[in-house]
Amino acid sequence: MLELSNGTLALADNSSYVRLNWRPGGWGENENISFTGFPVSADRFRLGYAYRISWGGSSAFTTRAAADGVPGAKLLIQRDRWYASSA
Repeated sequence: MLELSNGTLALADNSSYVRLNWRPGGWGENENISFTGFPVSADRFRLGYAYRISWGGSSAFTTRAAADGVPGAKLLIQRDRWYASSA
């Protein structure tokens, strides 16, 4: 919790996350389905290497204040020879 100079309070976070991991029967040890949620701020979770296209990382999100968090989530399916990810 941050108290801003104008007296208002803001919730801030350095990208804490909650991860749920599940391995269906018959899948290998390194194969799984996982869901990762960033409930307060997903600013450190990047969709690419370019800062301009990252989620919440640039002025592309003009409707949010500087102290606001940008929540996000990621779904990952990981198999032996391939994986699929969605954000």
